[in-house]
Amino acid sequence: MTAGRAKSTGAMRVARGSPGGHTLELHRVGTRELCAAPTSCLFGSVALQFHGPANEAIELVRQSPACFARWVDHLPFRSVIFGTFADRLADLMALANEQGTMQEIVTRPLQRFERDGGDTPLPAA
Repeated sequence: MTAGRAKSTGAMRVARGSPGGHTLELHRVGTRELCAAPTSCLFGSVALQFHGPANEAIELVRQSPACFARWVDHLPFRSVIFGTFADRLADLMALANEQGTMQEIVTRPLQRFERDGGDTPLPAA
């Protein structure tokens, strides 16, 4: 496992595939940004399945697990890593909040419909 960091002006879409053949974009990695997916593999020693198509030619800097462990001992590198994970966690929390809101929007009318025995009209789309 290696951690990657984009060095060019391009961007890489970090995504994973679903069993149904769909692609779920996790995040994008831009110039000099850290890719959280392989980095999380190095922290947890767990292999994740993901791919990273780029919108143009990019150059990645890769680190071995041993090199990564040495770099984590340095505060500036550690700050970048934890800053990246903080950003990704904030994105995830926003997505979870949005998902909860959407679920509530769908669930409430359906619960009223069920409670009223089907006599409550559903809102128009």
